[in-house]
This record gives sequence, C-alpha cells and structure tokens, in this order.
Amino acid sequence: MRSDIFYWKCDSGLSPEAKKRIYFQEKYDSPEWNASAYRIAEHFSGGTPESFQPLRADGNHLTYRFSASGKWYLLRLDPGGVEDDYMLAESTVMRLLHARGFPVPNVMETDISLREFPFRWQIMEFVNHPCLNTFAKDGTLEMLPIARQSGTFLAKLHMLRFPGFGFLNTDELQASGNLQGLDETCIDYFRKRLDIHLEYLFRHGFLSKSEYDTVNTLFSRAEALLKFGRGSLLHRDFTFWNMLGTKSEVAAVIDWDDCVIGDPMDDLGIVNCFQDREFMKELIASYSEITPIGNQEQIRISLHTLRNMLWKTMIRDYMGYFEKGNDFFLATAGESLRETTVRRLKSAIRELEEQI
Repeated sequence: MRSDIFYWKCDSGLSPEAKKRIYFQEKYDSPEWNASAYRIAEHFSGGTPESFQPLRADGNHLTYRFSASGKWYLLRLDPGGVEDDYMLAESTVMRLLHARGFPVPNVMETDISLREFPFRWQIMEFVNHPCLNTFAKDGTLEMLPIARQSGTFLAKLHMLRFPGFGFLNTDELQASGNLQGLDETCIDYFRKRLDIHLEYLFRHGFLSKSEYDTVNTLFSRAEALLKFGRGSLLHRDFTFWNMLGTKSEVAAVIDWDDCVIGDPMDDLGIVNCFQDREFMKELIASYSEITPIGNQEQIRISLHTLRNMLWKTMIRDYMGYFEKGNDFFLATAGESLRETTVRRLKSAIRELEEQI
C-alpha cells in the first residue's frame, strides 16, 4: 500500500533511472510490453482485436487504444517494478464517479492479480477527444469556460467525503469495498516525506537556507488550518493533460491514479501550480456557487500550492524534465520549464508568507 507516499511519481520506491524507463515515450519501444498489451486486448475481446495501437503517451502507465465488436477501448498497463496495487483504488473511484454521473470514463475490467499476465491492467471506454493541453499549447483553449467547468466539477467531487486521509487503504478496499484513507489526520498526510522534499531542494540549490527555514515556519503556523473532520475525495492531478474535450468543454476527467482523501483546497492548490490569477478567479467563483470559499480557504489554497510545488520541483529535476524540448507536455512558451518552476516555487513561498 502507499503508506509512505505523498505523491506516487515522486516518492515510489523505484530508482530515478527506473522511473525514467517507464515514464517517457521510449517505453513503447519494448516488444515485450507491447506483446503483453496485445494479449490482454485479445483476452478482453475474446479473439483478435479489430484494431490495436499504442498511444505513446508520457506517464506512469502504458496506454493503448483498441476496438472490439465495433467499440473502442483504452487499455492502461502498469509496467510494475515495485509492488503497488493502487489500480484497484483508481478503478473503484472511477466506477463510483461514473455511476454518479460525473464525466469520468467507465472502467470495464481491472486485474491486479498478476496471475495471467505479468502486469496489472485496466480497460475502460475510450473517450474520443484530445486532452485540453493540446488546445492550451496552441493558444486556442477558451480558458474562462474551462475554468468555470473545472470549479463546478471540483466542488461536486469534494462533496464526496470519506474517513481517513491520504491514499486509499487497498487492503480495506479488497476486504470490505469501503473507501478510507491510510492516515488518521490531514496533517499526517500533509507532512509525509516533507523533510525529504525540502532537503532535496536545499541540496540541489532550489531553496536557500533562509527559504528552507521559512517554509518550515510557514507550515508550522498553518497546521491549525488542517484540523478538520472527514476529508473529501480529491483528484490530485487536475491539469489540462488529464482533461479531455474541446477547446471550450470538458468531456471527461481521466487519470485517477493519484486520488486521495484530503483537504478540498489541495485540488485547487494543484491547479494554482499551473494557472494564472484570472483562471483561478473564475474557477473559485464557480466553485463558490456550490461551496463558498472564504479567507481561510484562500490561505489553504496557498498552503497546498507551496506544498505541491516542493515535490513538483523535485521530480522535475531528478526525472530530467528540465532537459526536455518544447514538445514535452509541461513545456511553456516564453521561458524554460526550469525558469517557470523556480518562479512558481518562489512565488508560492511569498504568497503564503503574506497571508499568515
């Protein structure tokens, strides 16, 4: 289980080299992985798939598109390398949300047993839309309508509350079907691996000693804001590459393998790591039509923005994101990814310092 993880891509037990091997598009050059994916598609189809193709997307999983009986499906395959059964939690959450009418793809089948195939895998309906990052990168995304839809989606999602905090307890899920977090309090989850993240950024020159101390002081002051009852279901990676649709409409929210139970403002903090003030203002206004956001919630958005920028800066550095070209999904126009990341990290420190 993910009992010692704050964010999987950053904190899993895989070495940086192993993470690179399974994260970037070069993984699709493996005949073994592609052959296994094809056999899984055959298993699901009950014969030869009508069509089968790798999607060659960056990310923790290998993804394939295939058709059977005139219908299109998406296959996600966990290349493994470390014990992790969280695909069960992800699939359970997606099925729950789909059943409740959220724009989330329906999961058709999931297998974490490793009995028949050497990988954990899931098959879901294929949503025939590009990710919104496609439009964002070419400058055609209609930001304000997307911001409003995002705020509404998150506010409705956060109305789903469960016991515990942090990553879902997959042992409990298998035993009873109940969703509950591994951690007792929100603070327990918030502080998980914090020392490791801060130490990395200090040793690699992203934080000065003064900034290192300031972050620790700010988090100590803000802990009281994280003392509340049940947490909400969070996506925890609510970004344009995990939203499918058109330049003006969100058709589906995908990639739930980082979902946790926590402070609703954490999801907004993730968005704030990427978007400008105008986008956030519109998102918050839309969110507030369902659940009001006051001064305390605004501070918690800043708190989680900074907490998330710590691990984001760390993973972008040791995974080699800063060396990627302009076609990399995180690349932005006008400045390098490293410059963007450092700017947002420093800004997050200043903004929280001004608020508490």
